[in-house]
Amino acid sequence: MLRPVTAHHAFEACVEQLAAAIRLGVYPQGTTLPAERDLAARMAVSRATLREAMAALREAGLVETRRGRGGGTTVVQR
Repeated sequence: MLRPVTAHHAFEACVEQLAAAIRLGVYPQGTTLPAERDLAARMAVSRATLREAMAALREAGLVETRRGRGGGTTVVQR
């Protein structure tokens, strides 16, 4: 589902791909997304670009991020 981003607007492409994957159930509610490093590598973007995309997904209410041990980014789909 996730593929390397080739567009000039990598941030927007990341948001679109991740939001689509969440809405299609690739990452169902309650699922923890793969690590930032893994997602960035899969999508062939920098970690900074991926962090921006995650911030947009948090603002949209699709994911929630917790820090620390046992943390990560979880799909909430409010």
